[in-house]
Amino acid sequence: MKINVKIDGLAATRSFLGGLGKQVRFATARALTQTAYAVRKDNQDELKRDIAGGATPYTLRAFNVDAATRDTLQAAVYLRTDAPSGGTNYSSVLGHLYSGGNRRWKKLEGWLRGRGLLPEGMMIAPGGKLPLDARGNIRQRNLKEMLGILGSQTRNLQEYRRSGRGKQLKGIGYFVSRPGDKSGLPPGVWRRISTGSSSVVEPWIMYIRPVAYRQKFDLEKIAKRTVDRVFKTNFDKSLADALRTAK
Repeated sequence: MKINVKIDGLAATRSFLGGLGKQVRFATARALTQTAYAVRKDNQDELKRDIAGGATPYTLRAFNVDAATRDTLQAAVYLRTDAPSGGTNYSSVLGHLYSGGNRRWKKLEGWLRGRGLLPEGMMIAPGGKLPLDARGNIRQRNLKEMLGILGSQTRNLQEYRRSGRGKQLKGIGYFVSRPGDKSGLPPGVWRRISTGSSSVVEPWIMYIRPVAYRQKFDLEKIAKRTVDRVFKTNFDKSLADALRTAK
């Protein structure tokens, strides 16, 4: 996903200003670059405002800017296709928010599927008891606990800890319910808490069929609004600076 910021009518502007073509091109390139960064910031502000709990630092780093030059006179704002170290590429995670369609597979889904724990063709959604942070992500401590038990080759593995009044001993375990299981539980990852002879189960991750998403953010509309608001000011200031320092 890429939005180009450019200006038309440059030849007429150069003609109007006589022999100042070099300064005009410099000022235009500078103004375009400044405007592209303003587009990125306005997009980040929308992400912060409209994503439940606020956008994560990962999300706010997802867009890059290509600066304009005197030759290209075109700047660009685009969704990155690379990935942070050990993470998922930005386009896979956020692309559906800008274009609609199906969400890309999450890293956790790949982990579950690689161990035979997630049925083919299904994806994950948060269960009612899944601990989430303020930004809607699984709390790392809880994720590590869940993966450690699910990834073990020991059947029905539980971790034991003392908690609550009187420091009662509790066993914490996780298991997977698949479509058609005799348990009758909806497909997903469930957390079991055992206390003495009783136990309860909690829905942590639900398995669902892929769903289509509607476009949530319109980068082209954001860019147009930003260009209309700031480009002229950026250009006027850049041109004044270029003319003042012209040799």
